[in-house]
Parts: sequence; C-alpha cells; structure tokens
Amino acid sequence: MAEENEPHSQSTTEVSLAIRFVPNPSMRPVFSNNVIIQQDQKNVFIQFFEIVPPLLTGNSEENHKTLQALPGIDAYCVAKVVIGLDVFESMSNAVDKIRDQLNRQHHPQTNDLINEKTD
Repeated sequence: MAEENEPHSQSTTEVSLAIRFVPNPSMRPVFSNNVIIQQDQKNVFIQFFEIVPPLLTGNSEENHKTLQALPGIDAYCVAKVVIGLDVFESMSNAVDKIRDQLNRQHHPQTNDLINEKTD
C-alpha cells in the first residue's frame, strides 16, 4: 500500500492545442516614428517613440528663432515590447518577407532586371 506522503505518479501525455489570437478591444493603436532596439543574451527590447514637432504659430522668422532656442525635441515612448530571441528571429523573417513583397509591388522594374539576370 502506498504511503500518504508519497507523490502520486501520473503519466504525462502531450496535448496539442490551437492558439487563438484574440485582439484586445480596449487596446488602441499608437503612432511611432522612431524606434530603439536593444538586446541581451535572451531577449530583444523594442521601444517605440513618437516625436511630436513643436507647435509653431509665428511667422517664418519667429518660428526659426523659437526652434533655435529649443534644447531639443522630446520623443515620447508609446510602447515597449520584450521578445525572446527565438520569437524575434521568426518576426524578423516575417518582416523580411513583407519588405520583399512591398519591394516587388513598388519597384517592379527592379524585379524584371533580377529575373532577366537569373533566366
């Protein structure tokens, strides 16, 4: 008879489940016109920033003086994402594919030249 304190052995079997990607309806899109990407041994850190130009309401000369007096322009962090290196690698490959598709759509003459060289 088994002792009460002994761990019960259970057979472990793998179960495959589909992942359902469900958008969060309360998550609003944000605009970013700058990004900083850093990494450590295990993760990639991506920070998205929005630079908002200063509001200039004077004439050309006044606006120029206003801009010269500024110490800089703030970039506001609008999102920060930490991604494991393996996921980042997959994401990078997907971005490469999208970039290639966009290049083919927007620069078809370049693709014709490439195809001529390979034929």
